[in-house]
Amino acid sequence: MARPLRVEYAGAFYHVMNRGLERREIFSSEKDYRAFLALCLEIHKRFQVVFHAYCLMPNHYHLMVETPAGNLSRAMRHLDGVYTQGFNTRKDRVGPLFQGRYKAILIDQDAYSLEVSRYIHLNPVVAKLVRRPEDHKYSSFPHYLSGGKPLAFLETAWLLGHFHRQAGAARRVFHRFTMNGLKDQWRPEAELRDGLILGSEAFFEKIRSQYLEGREDQEIPQLRKSRKSPDPAAIEACLERYRQDPRLNKRLRVWALKRYTPLTLKQIAERVGCAVSYSGISQTCRRLEQECLENEELRRLVSRLEVEMSNVKT
Repeated sequence: MARPLRVEYAGAFYHVMNRGLERREIFSSEKDYRAFLALCLEIHKRFQVVFHAYCLMPNHYHLMVETPAGNLSRAMRHLDGVYTQGFNTRKDRVGPLFQGRYKAILIDQDAYSLEVSRYIHLNPVVAKLVRRPEDHKYSSFPHYLSGGKPLAFLETAWLLGHFHRQAGAARRVFHRFTMNGLKDQWRPEAELRDGLILGSEAFFEKIRSQYLEGREDQEIPQLRKSRKSPDPAAIEACLERYRQDPRLNKRLRVWALKRYTPLTLKQIAERVGCAVSYSGISQTCRRLEQECLENEELRRLVSRLEVEMSNVKT
């Protein structure tokens, strides 16, 4: 399994998530939830990780964290590893609990922290576990609304401060803001850059120039993509030389733009004119790659395209 790219620096914000192996439960009892939250407190004390939002679901979790010490990998290795050991002991089982390494999206906190917190807190509502986000007790959302002292590892004042200077008013506006997210159900993957960064173009370029340029590990797919960012127009011009039926042309265009450019799924959909969901774009790419395994003519065509794409100027 290729290692995911980690960008770490003091003060970085992340949306962190992991899922159970084969989508199995990682929380099956009250004791499991309490054990995970106890570990959140432990990594807060030991690694200075600040939690701005969390939501624990039966087979996965979401966290929005800040790392003043720039040490996300160490903290998450401890969290996932120790939780797995405890879970296995409690359930008398062996082997991995999670489907793989955790996923961490670097967040431009000025532009996206509010959207990410809303997405995290609405997870149990979208999954139809509860009708209201405040009814899910394994989430930070009830702590944002309570007005009481939050959990020791949870920072609520920073997000609430975006809404109003007075605490009670801030909680009410924050609640309204969160519930409004049910209208369009924004998803972070729609605006990811290189599958790694959620932020403005300026933020993306800053991260790339300061933390990605010059890194050498070619086994990291995001690093390869970040280095090779051809002009989308050049990619499309390359495809024009291979005239296929219009439906296949559009699928190849979607595949190439997703694979070889830093465009977000939203930008690809707008550019290609796809009347499909952002997840539909990813499905289009997966299906095309699957068809290549079964269709020799298509496989040869895609192989020729891959050679040409590698020579497109950045």
